[in-house]
Amino acid sequence: MRHPTPMVTSRSPLPRRTRRTTRRSAPHAIRRILLAVSTARFAAIAVAALLCYGLAATGPERSDLWLPVAVMLSVVALPWQIFLHRAAWLHGRWNWLAGIGDVAVISAISLVTPASAWVATVGALLVTVAIDAVTSGRLAATATAVVASIAAVFSAAAVDLPYSTIHMATLMFGAAALVATAGRMSDEQHLTLRRLGALLDGVPGIVWEADALDEHLVLVSGRVRDILGYSPLEFSQKHMTWGQLVHPDDQAALININDIDDMDWPHVREFRIKSRHGDWVWLRDVVRAERRPDGSWALRGVATDVTVQRESAERAHRFTKLVDDFSSPTLVFELLDPTTTSSLRIVRSNVAATQWSSLGPLDGFMATEVDWLARLGLIDDIAACAATGKSWTQREVPSPVERADGAIFDIEIRPLDGLAASLTFRDATDRVSSRETLRRETLHDPLTGLPNRAHLMERLRKLVLNASDDTDIALLVLDLDQFKEVNDTLGHHHGDALLRQVAARLADLRRGDDLVARLGGDEFAVLLATSGAARVASIADAIVEGVSAPLTLQGLQVQAGVSIGAARFPLDATEPDELLQRAEVAMYQAKNTRQAWTSYSAHDDKYSLRRLSLLGELPRALSNDEIRVYYQPKIDLTTGSVMGVEALVRWLHPDLGMIRPDEFIELTEVAGLINELTRKVVHQSIAQLQKWDLEGVHIDVAVNLSARNFHDAGLADYVVTELAAHSVDPSRLMLEITESEVVDDLDLAVSVLMSLDERGIRTSIDDFGTGFSSLTLLRQLPVHEIKIDRTFVGQMSSNENDAVIVRSIVNLGHDLQLEVVAEGVEDEWTLVNLRALGCDRAQGFFFKQAVPADEIPDFVRSLTAGVA
Repeated sequence: MRHPTPMVTSRSPLPRRTRRTTRRSAPHAIRRILLAVSTARFAAIAVAALLCYGLAATGPERSDLWLPVAVMLSVVALPWQIFLHRAAWLHGRWNWLAGIGDVAVISAISLVTPASAWVATVGALLVTVAIDAVTSGRLAATATAVVASIAAVFSAAAVDLPYSTIHMATLMFGAAALVATAGRMSDEQHLTLRRLGALLDGVPGIVWEADALDEHLVLVSGRVRDILGYSPLEFSQKHMTWGQLVHPDDQAALININDIDDMDWPHVREFRIKSRHGDWVWLRDVVRAERRPDGSWALRGVATDVTVQRESAERAHRFTKLVDDFSSPTLVFELLDPTTTSSLRIVRSNVAATQWSSLGPLDGFMATEVDWLARLGLIDDIAACAATGKSWTQREVPSPVERADGAIFDIEIRPLDGLAASLTFRDATDRVSSRETLRRETLHDPLTGLPNRAHLMERLRKLVLNASDDTDIALLVLDLDQFKEVNDTLGHHHGDALLRQVAARLADLRRGDDLVARLGGDEFAVLLATSGAARVASIADAIVEGVSAPLTLQGLQVQAGVSIGAARFPLDATEPDELLQRAEVAMYQAKNTRQAWTSYSAHDDKYSLRRLSLLGELPRALSNDEIRVYYQPKIDLTTGSVMGVEALVRWLHPDLGMIRPDEFIELTEVAGLINELTRKVVHQSIAQLQKWDLEGVHIDVAVNLSARNFHDAGLADYVVTELAAHSVDPSRLMLEITESEVVDDLDLAVSVLMSLDERGIRTSIDDFGTGFSSLTLLRQLPVHEIKIDRTFVGQMSSNENDAVIVRSIVNLGHDLQLEVVAEGVEDEWTLVNLRALGCDRAQGFFFKQAVPADEIPDFVRSLTAGVA
């Protein structure tokens, strides 16, 4: 948000920023004068040089006279003028010694000038004094005049001219006259420009002048840099017009030159203009038109930044319209401090609230100052709604203000944008007096007679509120597939008849406390107060069968299809609104997959967009080294020391943070990047072994393979090349493959593992015990190690069957001369029992979780010291 600059009064000095701006504004005006003067001087010197070269070329005797002058003009005067022009362009001023420099240049040229041209030299010196007086003021011009007089005397002596004293007096008299007149005018002009710059910069807006023909900006000053980010000089250089910068939708604000005579002046307009930073700024422009002496029109104006006011006005308009459109008394609150309810302030009361028993507007009151808010105990509820964004309702509350009719109201508190909430009183007197009729109207669908969405949500909230640990509620949302075709073909009358027949068939399926409701359009819902996977499937099948049966609409047979989505509480959601939303997600998933019905799946909901996004970002992550390798130590249970580590990949996403492999590994397989990822991990792991060796830490490393890596024909050769490049013994690398992936393609797995074994690389079967393998499998595979799955190890202490499975795997591995590793060790009891069973190695959080490579050496040394 842009903050306006404070007004500067005559009683206070200019702020520092304003003084800086003033210094910028005056040189901008002077800069244009200096650039024009220096350009004219450059042209004059160039013409003089060409003239001298022409005179030198007319004959030998003239060549001796004018060629030196031409050379001096070319090699001395022109470069000096280029230097002055550059100084005027960059700094907007000449150094006060520039005049003396001019005199020196002219004097040098006069030394080679013919005697007949000495008068021209004196004239050039006088012109120099005059120019310096105009551009630099009397002080600098006086110094230039003194030096010019001395130079003239020496120049006259050099060319041996008579009457040098007379010439000297003449020059000094002329110089004094020029200094007295032009210098004074220059000082006044500089002072005027500075005052004008200070005055313009004090205007809280942009001061501008433009040609009326195309609104080409010829002058821009004031706070243009603060408001639009442009400097005044940029407008001059780029030849900008208002039309180039004004928003396309606001082009009508531009002034047509043909309409100037018919317009009222001053003319006020508002439009959006694009700033240098690309955002749109609202300007309020007060424009006046003036006819120039040549008959053209000039537009002059002062434009002020009204972006904040426009945005505030638009928000206020929307806010006021929203609140005033409510026919019920409504108050809008703002929570100034989320930590205390005493900061709850009433920021708006609508027309209905003002007319409500002469309540009057309460805008600006603190909630604690309105006694009936405290009496009804609403302050805490309103503050909680504003802070958490959760709606709240209370029904059948006596009127908080005195009313003769004893009115009854429903109270509804809803969250608004920001820390705000609305409190609405809805008159419920008629409902209380004729409850059943009103309930029928408000909680039932008039077309089908079924409960409506409000009735459904009220019932669902009650069930959730009274839920116990064994509560299992299911919500089925269904949508008719052919309803639109019936409406479009037969008309809405037949469509309504179809909805009534479907509603009747659904009502027949209701049992006990179940509820069938119409949500709107062709959507219905079935609430099962008691459910389970079997009952959900049974009801869903019954709905499909019942709705799909032919329907008769005034003699026409129509068959309607249905798509059903089911979600369960508390399995899929713990809030009523969330349960309905997830049932709808499942329903749309059923439509997309052309299934009759489907249950809610978080994979199809929560992660659908996330998965798609991550899938697209994987190539970038691999190329930008966002994929990192962490290492989890493997402990030798006999010695208690670290014998190796397992390499585990992590994705350090720049926006989402740490992403675990179980979320993105499958995506790398889908994207065809698994081979690239595996090679990257192999390279980093082998290189890390070499670094640890240099630090005196000698351990092994294990890298996981995917079944898709079996199709990488060059994998084995790549691993061997990496080992050789880093001088690492092949036996220190273990490649792990899960048991289930081996079973999926046994022949290919045997071929790849044999190739690795021939090269001296060890292999391991990961998650052993979960793949339903046989002893024949272990006999066929050239493996060196089996790893017991963490699901068995983690439940050894609570499940005797898991303990038996672990013992059997340990014995089986030892009988086959294989090393046995237990994963998922998280407590000392498990560690002690694994040692008792003779397990060789273990890893898990009890020892250390997966950590970056630089933490491993200290852990190895600390564990080695502990063992010692």
